[in-house]
Amino acid sequence: FINSTAAPPTPSTTRPPSVSPILTTFPTPPSKGNPTTTPSSSSPSPGSTSAFASFASTPFWADEFDRDGLPDPSKWSYDVGNSGWGNNELEYYTNANIKNAHIENGILTIEAIKEVVGTSSYSSARLLTKGKNDFLYGRVEVRAKIPAGRGNWPSVWMLASQSDYGTQFWPDNGNIDILDCVGYDPGVIHAGVQTKAFNSVIGTQKSATTILADFDKVF
Repeated sequence: FINSTAAPPTPSTTRPPSVSPILTTFPTPPSKGNPTTTPSSSSPSPGSTSAFASFASTPFWADEFDRDGLPDPSKWSYDVGNSGWGNNELEYYTNANIKNAHIENGILTIEAIKEVVGTSSYSSARLLTKGKNDFLYGRVEVRAKIPAGRGNWPSVWMLASQSDYGTQFWPDNGNIDILDCVGYDPGVIHAGVQTKAFNSVIGTQKSATTILADFDKVF
């Protein structure tokens, strides 16, 4: 999922907003016909992570955004509507609207626009690869430049493709947050994992942060 949202500029216990994150690559390295991870022949040392798995050097899926216009429909779909998405989001997510999601000079720009769409005061885009790039194991790499400004919440994250666990799609099937940056806390990049037992609704999510001072200036 890549999304750009608009919401009130005040801090919130739910997911605040985001505006125009820019993506340049979204590859996953393994070969599609083979397992993504390869068990190490040696026993890992305590605390070691590198001994557990290795990844192929060539991605089985990638988008370098090398064709101007709308995102490639063979790779990307759209969530559409203004349900608030459980986060009190104020925008209407459009379907293949080049104003909200467009590629130019090798960069995908997702843009939230202040305009009336139905009952919403903003339009934006929410792109996903569900049904077009689904995998069980792997590594995802993203290069992005994200906007500064209160009221933004650019996000890159992964949701389940199937609802195999529990009675609710989320949080029972979990998600992985690759990047979250809330506008009222500039430069603080959040990443984390959420499950039925560990999620933001009950305040038990497992997450970490890093500081990027130039988050809005370089990829």
